[in-house]
Amino acid sequence: MEYMSKKKTQRDSLPCPRGGLLMRTKCRSLANLAFVVWISCTLSAATAQQKGHEQRAKEILDATDVKGGLIVHLGCGDGKLTAALRANDKYLVHGLDVDPDAVAKAREHIRSLGLYGKVSVDTLDAQSLPYADNLVNLLVAGDLGRVPMAECLRVLAPKGVAYVKSDGKWDKLVKPRPDGIDEWTHHLHDAGGNAVANDQVVGPPQRLQWTAGPLWARSHGWTPSVTAMVSAGGRVFYICDETLACVDGTVPSKWFLVARDAFSGVLLWKRPVPNWDSVQFSGTPDNGEGVASVGRFTMPPNAGKRLVAVDDTVYVTLGCNAPVTALDAATGEEKRVYAETAHADEILCTDGRLIVSINPSERPANAAVRKGESPPAAPGKHVCAVNAKTGRVLWKKGPFSGVRATQIQDPFGRLELAAGDGKVFVLTTEAIECLDVNSGESIWRNPRPALPPDAVRRIGYSGMFEYLLTVMVYHDGVVLLAQPEPNTHHTYHTMPGTLYAFAAEDGSQMWKHAYGGWGHCTQPDVFVVGDVVWSHVNTEAEFGSVWGKGFKAKDSSMVDYRIQALDLRTGKLRRELRTKDIFNVGHHHRCYRNKITERFLLSCRRGVEFVDLSTGDNYQDHWVRSGCLLGYLPCNGLLYVTPHPCSCYINAKLTGFNALAPKGQVTREQTGPRLKKGPVYSQIANRKSKIENPLDWPTYRHDARRSGATESVVSTDLEVAWRANIGAEPSALVVAGGKVLVAGVDTHTVHALSAKDGRDVWKYTAGSRIDSPPTLHDGLAIFGSADGRAYCLRASDGALVWRFNAAPSHRLVTAFGQLESPWPVPGSVLVHDGKCWLAAGRSSYLDGGIRVYALNPRTGEVIRDKTIYSPDPETGRMTPEISANQMAGVLNDIPATDGANVFLRQMAVSSPDTPSGQHLYTTGGYLDPSWFNRTSWQVGQAKTSGLMVLGKDVAYGMELYGSRSRETVFKPGSKAYRLRCIPLIAAPRSSTGNKARSNRRQQGPRPRWEKNIGIRVTAMVRAADTIFVAGSPDVVDPKDPHGAWEGRKGGVLAAFAADDGRKLAEYKLAAPPVWDGMATARGRLFISTCNGNIVCMEKR
Repeated sequence: MEYMSKKKTQRDSLPCPRGGLLMRTKCRSLANLAFVVWISCTLSAATAQQKGHEQRAKEILDATDVKGGLIVHLGCGDGKLTAALRANDKYLVHGLDVDPDAVAKAREHIRSLGLYGKVSVDTLDAQSLPYADNLVNLLVAGDLGRVPMAECLRVLAPKGVAYVKSDGKWDKLVKPRPDGIDEWTHHLHDAGGNAVANDQVVGPPQRLQWTAGPLWARSHGWTPSVTAMVSAGGRVFYICDETLACVDGTVPSKWFLVARDAFSGVLLWKRPVPNWDSVQFSGTPDNGEGVASVGRFTMPPNAGKRLVAVDDTVYVTLGCNAPVTALDAATGEEKRVYAETAHADEILCTDGRLIVSINPSERPANAAVRKGESPPAAPGKHVCAVNAKTGRVLWKKGPFSGVRATQIQDPFGRLELAAGDGKVFVLTTEAIECLDVNSGESIWRNPRPALPPDAVRRIGYSGMFEYLLTVMVYHDGVVLLAQPEPNTHHTYHTMPGTLYAFAAEDGSQMWKHAYGGWGHCTQPDVFVVGDVVWSHVNTEAEFGSVWGKGFKAKDSSMVDYRIQALDLRTGKLRRELRTKDIFNVGHHHRCYRNKITERFLLSCRRGVEFVDLSTGDNYQDHWVRSGCLLGYLPCNGLLYVTPHPCSCYINAKLTGFNALAPKGQVTREQTGPRLKKGPVYSQIANRKSKIENPLDWPTYRHDARRSGATESVVSTDLEVAWRANIGAEPSALVVAGGKVLVAGVDTHTVHALSAKDGRDVWKYTAGSRIDSPPTLHDGLAIFGSADGRAYCLRASDGALVWRFNAAPSHRLVTAFGQLESPWPVPGSVLVHDGKCWLAAGRSSYLDGGIRVYALNPRTGEVIRDKTIYSPDPETGRMTPEISANQMAGVLNDIPATDGANVFLRQMAVSSPDTPSGQHLYTTGGYLDPSWFNRTSWQVGQAKTSGLMVLGKDVAYGMELYGSRSRETVFKPGSKAYRLRCIPLIAAPRSSTGNKARSNRRQQGPRPRWEKNIGIRVTAMVRAADTIFVAGSPDVVDPKDPHGAWEGRKGGVLAAFAADDGRKLAEYKLAAPPVWDGMATARGRLFISTCNGNIVCMEKR
């Protein structure tokens, strides 16, 4: 610029002939025109180049026929083709390059397109690829470089494609699907109803493959959030309620049919499913109010049979009374509607035909069942066969009287449809009927075996009649019928019954044998593996009573629980295996059926327990559990578990929708130094410490105790000083040294803004998500990333000081739609007692546990390290636990301190033997925004369901629920949100305290004051004597009922007096804050809002 300025001055000083001014003007005009033409040509060339990349990407996707999932671009260069490979939302793209400068340029290009996060790039610094086994759907490489093809095949998913350029031409290599893994096409695996995966790979879970939301099921007292789940063609499909956690029926539910890649978890598509609440199915409210003991027993037990996936087609009823629709499995687009199957209830697919049971058009009214009576007969159902390709109805038969096991769940009953080998089997209240699959003609009809006279027919828990929970399975020419013969109406012990075998050819009885059924108001287990039938043994025991007026073994340690293997043809006992280690535990079996593979029985007493069918070994896994009624899915070599609503083992049990892998994967331990020194390392290491300003907010929630409080005074008479947008949803924020630091969570970037006016100062991009802001300490900005690393930057300019690899190896999985390490490091580290504390991992039971480090904050050198691994380090097996609610273990979180110990959630990790003081933590994790009613924020004896900040001997917190009861939900728009001031220690109760006791179950000490506010609070701070809260308005717009908490109704900021809760001020915000997205510093209030803004407010 100086050179150009000088040239201009010299030229203008030259003498000009007459008319020179005009000529200069013309020259300048021509120069300007040339400049415009140059810019236009450049832009046109860039546009043409971009279109060229898009065309090349389209050619690659067409050639490989990969229609969604994870794409890896090896040798990504400038990132232009990498970005173009994300042709639509079905793809997640990751680029790798050995050149750090190329990576920096690629990141800048992708950011300019607004794609960063869904498309990201990183440096490849080894011959091995940084991905879990079987994760990648498409690998594109112009040159493999030093990466061997065997390594490419390792990371490719079955049927994944490597598209590699060699000798000037592109070669396509498809990884075959191994014989040792299986699909799960129907609710009970196949059309025969035999819930057995022919899978040799699924085993006790030890590693994460992918994870997704929601974090929690809607409520323990509500219709379960996942109704159906199947898998075919390398995809998994499920029907899920994505409504806000614990909200009642004031707002409509948000049910979707969701499709994900089975191996990478990438979301492929989803379609809304209207009219899917239990009130549409059974006439019973979703919470079971006035009818059922608990809301989870309100959906028909056979609802999962409305979803089937075979090859490239999904068959589903898109609504309670809808007909069967065929969808393209890759795109979700409609292929065909089978109009004559309206009111379809069960779907089977066999030999190109759909076998469908159809309910009557009118639902019978729910009628109370008197003591000693059976539920009224279900109205007649029909069964039809449809040509799946043409839609032509081949035959229709009926009516059949369905088996109705409850007075409220299944008004139409179920037919336990099963099919195979040219036959269809129907179970009615009176008989088993066998029909010809081609004509529908009856082949044989057998009356059902009679119940013994002493079988208990009394109504049981939540309106269930245990004797009607029959099961029918077809396999290899044999029809099996499991008939419960209860000795009590409800039990936590096994339930006796008889297993019958009939010849499929003529219906003749082949044998019968006693069995025992496990399950909490669910059907018994019958599995056929090869020529062996597996079932539980009914074991004799002395009974003791349990909640629900049922029975359990008085001393389960004295009961010899076991399973039995019977010969499929003769019923003779072949062997028994003990299951005492997994059933000798408290509480009840889960309320869903067990499943099995060729190698393992997968039980679900307290979690997902495994019994090795070869050795008889028992494996407890209380730390992983699936959602109610449906349970889990073992297929594709993985274990799929859905969100649960349970508080048992809440400090150690996984949340979310997870795909878990067995031990087979090999962790390549970190080679070379973990610490990488940045370009300004030597300028920092020996620098004199700075004195921190007490009016700053230098770390998440202000201080190492995560108090969310400061003595800095902030006026309640506020106006906006500045507003800045970072182009992504921000994290919480920190303010110190004249800067605001905030992370663009999904764009992997830390932004530094001027605290004075919001202008950009610098930004830094990591390898994956940054979920919370850096900690500012001594002129340094230190943070963790989901890439498994910790970073230290110079706070003045964002230059790298050091980077520490906290993960044991560089391996990536997919998490919530992006790539992350199995060992993510929360963004906000803890600086305490001169050490920088951080933890890498997710669960002390997964991927070798959680790695905890104390580093020198200036140098990154390790001062202390430990691994929290709860299973046996030699075997990987959980230590047996008989408690129903408590177990060893911890989930990772932002670290905190009580001033002496360092904690991850409830666990002291620095000095476990040192007495601990009061520390503020939350059972759901600091960053869980769901307000799920089984989780809590707590310190001392104070406890709330929402955010909490500290005062002197008190906590200020948000409460939404009257209790932690599993059935508790809330009504939006009713001002149910309450701001409370709670003593940290409860006052002694007076002898007359019962008279003043609230109708609500008290959660800890009685509040000193409580205010109902109309705000769903997502951010909260205490600034001296003022409590600031901000969130979305607690309103329900009939035209947009979910709009408020989804950010479409703006936000609200309010101030309250800390001493008595008086409301001092209220302001409207353009958007609600992100979770915990508020800080105060030097008399100002800073807010991160969900529309990407950072807002600074100051005294008017």
